Amino acid sequence: MKYLFLLFLCSWQLSLYAQNPTTLAGHIQHSGDHSRMKITVKPPFQIDPITIPVSPQGTFEVDLSRWIDVPTQIQLFVYEDSLQQRGESINICMAPQYQLFLEAKVDTATRQIDRKELRMRGEGKEINNLLYQMLPRNYTWSDIKLPYDAYMASLNQARKNIKAELDSLDQIHPDLAYIHEWKSVLVTDISYYNLWQFVASYAPNNELSRSQIMAALPEFGFADFWKQIDNPKNLRARGFHVWLDAMNFLVSEDVFAYPTSVVERYRGHPLADIHIMNEVFSGKVRDEILYQNLSKKVLRARTFAALQQLNEGARLIHNELYRQDIEQTSFKTATSIGEIAPGKILTADIILRDEWTGEPVNLKDIKGKVIFLEAWASWCGPCRGEIPYLKKLKEHYHGNKDIIFVSVASSNDKQAARKKIIADQEMDWLLLEDADDRFNDFFQISAIPHTVILNGDGMIVDNDGIRPSSSNVIAYLDALLAGNNPEIAQ
Repeated sequence: MKYLFLLFLCSWQLSLYAQNPTTLAGHIQHSGDHSRMKITVKPPFQIDPITIPVSPQGTFEVDLSRWIDVPTQIQLFVYEDSLQQRGESINICMAPQYQLFLEAKVDTATRQIDRKELRMRGEGKEINNLLYQMLPRNYTWSDIKLPYDAYMASLNQARKNIKAELDSLDQIHPDLAYIHEWKSVLVTDISYYNLWQFVASYAPNNELSRSQIMAALPEFGFADFWKQIDNPKNLRARGFHVWLDAMNFLVSEDVFAYPTSVVERYRGHPLADIHIMNEVFSGKVRDEILYQNLSKKVLRARTFAALQQLNEGARLIHNELYRQDIEQTSFKTATSIGEIAPGKILTADIILRDEWTGEPVNLKDIKGKVIFLEAWASWCGPCRGEIPYLKKLKEHYHGNKDIIFVSVASSNDKQAARKKIIADQEMDWLLLEDADDRFNDFFQISAIPHTVILNGDGMIVDNDGIRPSSSNVIAYLDALLAGNNPEIAQ
């Protein structure tokens, strides 16, 4: 019996090893130097992306078995290490035992993967090839200038198209593994992308009230809004993570409101929003939301007292890796507090690039009594939502040479997409690009939009405390222009 048991144990172990690992491999066609290229993959619940070296021939491979236990969308970036710049990510559908191989072309100048030329083969190819066939047809964002009914109709049609295409795949490949799970993931993905676009772009550009936004939620399939967000299956869809990035900002701007009873319970608490999230959400969704929000707050903290409060808030997170990461971020922030706090004089050379000429511009050389800098990107919904307000500010101070408005574009933004928005929105103020992330790194910018205000002496007056859309922004700027103390202006 002893030998039979050992034989069984060995057979069982061999069967485990015989199972296919979950791998992502590929070949990148790139006219530049492959030795300067790296690929990063961001699996779910992984704090830092996995960096994958690229061979001189442009090939790569990574085993994702330890991170992929259910069908999940992951992010893939291609970038050049020497430039520390990366293009927009692409989403890859991965599931246990997928052995996916992708063939891609990368534009040397933009470092963007050409999605039209993206090809997949191996286990998992069907759903991924379908995804990138569907993208141009159904993931294209609707025109935010459309009338409400036409806008909603276009979004609903896109959802129907995706469901129909997934159903057709089910019929062609009835035995395709995970097809039912992928249907759920991809419908969730586009639902949250659509919701994000509607709330962050369409609503502010069309001046919809909170009640109008809330009334529209059932049309997106959100009849029970907060309960539907609190679903761990959502975490498999990349669109849900994009939504979470913006959600806290939207709540803070009074676009959404948490349940009144919970809000009242924590009114006046220094970490009210964190405790409200802790109560509204549960499980992995709660940990993800708390981690995202606390990480941003820690990076933005400007006093040691604020850092201490945030570290106490981090104890609400159950995921130990998330807690440890916040502790490490807190330590880094503590070392920089003071250098970028309001009242400090900007002495560093922060070299940006003129949007139109490409010429270098030193931030210290921009002259004015008040310099209003707004970090943004074309892909950022909340950023696009701030543009009309920034435009109104520019018009309000028309002819006043003492105030300078500047938009600073993120380094990972697509120039073509950015220039289209600049033209459509008639952005006629100073436009700069943070090509080397110097602005972003110096001011510890962890999320955009992000506002920095300097005075004529180069003193930092504000670092992410106000927005173009803030109700008190004109009174704030008027006080600064009058030469009042920044603390009084705030």
